[in-house]
Amino acid sequence: MSSSQAAEPATIITARDEFTIPFRYDQELLARLQAREVVLFVSVDEGRSWNEAATQPIDQQEFQFEPTGEGEYWFSVSIRDSERRLHPNPKKSPPGLKVVVDRQNPELQLQLTRQQGGRVGLSWKIKDAHADVETLILEFRNTSSDDWKMVYIAKAMSGQTAWKIQPGQLPEVRGQVFDTAGNVTQNLVVLEELPAEPKPMAMKSKPVSKMETISEPQQELPLPELQPVEKTKPEIVANDAMPLIIPKQVKVVESPQAPTLPAFPAPSTEPQISSVPMLTAPMQTPAFDAPPQQSTYSMPQTYPFQAVIPAPIDKIDGVRSRHVNGHQFHIDYQVAGVGPSGVGAVELFITQDNGQQWWRYGVDADLKSPMEVSVPKDGRYGFHFRIHSGVGNAEPPPQPRQKPQIDVFVDSQPPQLQLLKSFQGHGPHINQLTVQWRLHDDYPAEKPVSLYYSASVNGPWQQVDGGIQNTGTFSFELPDHAPTRMYLRMVAFDAAGNTTEQISREPLLIDLSRPTARVITIDAIR
Repeated sequence: MSSSQAAEPATIITARDEFTIPFRYDQELLARLQAREVVLFVSVDEGRSWNEAATQPIDQQEFQFEPTGEGEYWFSVSIRDSERRLHPNPKKSPPGLKVVVDRQNPELQLQLTRQQGGRVGLSWKIKDAHADVETLILEFRNTSSDDWKMVYIAKAMSGQTAWKIQPGQLPEVRGQVFDTAGNVTQNLVVLEELPAEPKPMAMKSKPVSKMETISEPQQELPLPELQPVEKTKPEIVANDAMPLIIPKQVKVVESPQAPTLPAFPAPSTEPQISSVPMLTAPMQTPAFDAPPQQSTYSMPQTYPFQAVIPAPIDKIDGVRSRHVNGHQFHIDYQVAGVGPSGVGAVELFITQDNGQQWWRYGVDADLKSPMEVSVPKDGRYGFHFRIHSGVGNAEPPPQPRQKPQIDVFVDSQPPQLQLLKSFQGHGPHINQLTVQWRLHDDYPAEKPVSLYYSASVNGPWQQVDGGIQNTGTFSFELPDHAPTRMYLRMVAFDAAGNTTEQISREPLLIDLSRPTARVITIDAIR
């Protein structure tokens, strides 16, 4: 939270039992208000009443808050001055932050029904106020001895699809979905067996003592007609699907005998893609770790938005590469050589070890570039596309030790910058100012440092140079009419566009005068 409360506060949805609320105030403002402490106020009735939740000394920068239960919490941070007045008063200003605490798992309803023509229909429905539909995963197998395969769907809160099965098969479908707070639910449904036909009863004859009226046979009741479930799009059943890459690991009951996710056969040739993928401007937010283990799933994570400086596409180890500072981004791709059946599916494969091992990431639901990709953490990720024709023809998936089509270096951490010291020159260099710093980053930009000066710590700032090499020292000529008290501001950025800055705590005194002396008189010492 900042000293100026936003008119439209951010809303965060979480399931945590404790979270941090950061704040930051300008030191000049604290001194002018004669601040005594920083106060956190909370409202549980949408701002109708406010309660003091915690206080912190003015040299601190965050509060720790433990919610008492689920619900919506509004927060406001104020300064209490020496006369115990609040700046701002939470009752007269909008909140700075809204947090919804949600610990309820979403509800995922699955239903399998028999359809005409030897088909089985699947319908699903998600019930949750904060459901994250993009995390929905549905998998199926037609017999208990089959591997689990992905159900290709357009992800939505509810929907339906269908596929053909063989006589006697009893398909199973399992699903998983998260909400935006990180709560997860899983469900499993099995197609019910058809009721067995009744066996005819053996009748024994017996003498009839008198004539009995035999009633006419009753008319057979018609069975309800099964209507086929309308499909939203043609289903694609991949017989060679690889393990899915799923967000942050959450262990469930293990079943060592059956793998939770399907495995790919070893490919023999390299896929033929007409052009290599290109990355568009990165986006922010959520995730997979190591290759999925048996009966493990992963939770999405949320990340704050960061401004992005587009980075050029380079080549590393002969592979095109790009740096991004967000855990979500788009990959542009082009497809050529399309036949009369069109494009049936666009698959994306991912590697975290430069192609030593490949995993199936997923499909592009709309079959149109670009494809959105989410990764859980910083690191190097390689990608490879495989295109299916409308009748299912496709090249084999990427094989072990095959290079990616493109590498993406995900780096959300800003550079580590320390402004060491600055000093004015002497003698013939009196008109020069030298600045020294220390900068570290795993993926630095080529010229990562920009330098500014101002007569005030709050600016406005005048740029000295916008492309300085990371040598640790830089000297420049003082401008004409330079302020006598000069603040310095240094900004550093990396190849992914993350930035950090440092401002000198105290102004540097600039003095260009050269004092001289003249002899006035000489007195003898007595």
